[in-house]
Amino acid sequence: MKKIIMVGTDLHGQGGIASVVCTYQKAGVFEKNNIQYIASHVAGSALKKCLVFLCAWLKFFAYCCLGKVSILHLKMASYGSFMRKYAFFVVARVFGIKTVVHLHGGEFDLFYRERSNSIQKMMIRDILSHADFFVALSNQWQLKLHKMCASANVVTIYNPIIVPKQISKQRAANLLIFLGNVSESKGTFDLIRAMPDVIKLNPSVQLKIGGTGEIETARQLAVDLKVDAHVEFLGWVVGEDKERLLNSATLLLLPSYNEGLPMSILEAMAHGLPVIASDVGGIPEALACCVADCIVKPGDVIDLANKINHLLADDALRGQIARKLQQTVAEKFDVEVVANELTQLYNRLLEVQ
Repeated sequence: MKKIIMVGTDLHGQGGIASVVCTYQKAGVFEKNNIQYIASHVAGSALKKCLVFLCAWLKFFAYCCLGKVSILHLKMASYGSFMRKYAFFVVARVFGIKTVVHLHGGEFDLFYRERSNSIQKMMIRDILSHADFFVALSNQWQLKLHKMCASANVVTIYNPIIVPKQISKQRAANLLIFLGNVSESKGTFDLIRAMPDVIKLNPSVQLKIGGTGEIETARQLAVDLKVDAHVEFLGWVVGEDKERLLNSATLLLLPSYNEGLPMSILEAMAHGLPVIASDVGGIPEALACCVADCIVKPGDVIDLANKINHLLADDALRGQIARKLQQTVAEKFDVEVVANELTQLYNRLLEVQ
């Protein structure tokens, strides 16, 4: 029996792609659609990464030779991720296999415009123009992809989230959290720069940063700005520790410069946790019900601090926002809703085989 082969990063690793795929797995999407997952990337040394990629590619090639593949579904980001997935895409085209390319990279337009050579740009246009479906995480990303290649068959499917069965109604008064890679592009440093103005009006405020990356640089910035007593670095947060944070925090903050559709925002929304984030990628669509209170421009530290202070001061407004965000999750991002859209896409490809 033929299978849908999904290719992406190691599911035990960090990042949005692994989180999305695990969400599909937990919801039974793999069993329903006869999906087999192949990890083409893993954290570790260059040698380990090369061996994992080679083994994954050879496995897929063998499946193609044996006629066991109905659809190839690529979970793709930018840079090395694109190059690895293109190698699978070429094999699928040679064997006449239907392809779904699912873009997760928040910097893919930057990668295309400024960080790709002429050959890479040609490869990007090739995969855009020849994939049977190219999946974007938001309508904004759909427009960006069409600018790269007008003939691309792009559809929007949002990232899924499993709504928790129990949500805490008791939250800390002044607990801010950040979940993601600690870096300039994620807005982590802007968030720390906003803390002096937040502390002036909220002397007991605490910022807990969950993630890996440029932690020492961020810690030094907190010391330089004399806010280090209010900032705690937790490292990568998963499982019950993440659940406790999402259930106890006052606000989740993600003032990024580039995004697809961050899982941390969807997780916060599902937990009834108000969010302040940048107007990039799919974020404005996720937070469409509360743009005035929850959206900032990337790099606008003053507005970020003002919006944090505004929401910290208004319990009723936070409650109103939380209810709206939970309703949005139920309507647009619940895994059952999104999984149905993905299954319909698969069925459209299988019907024409």
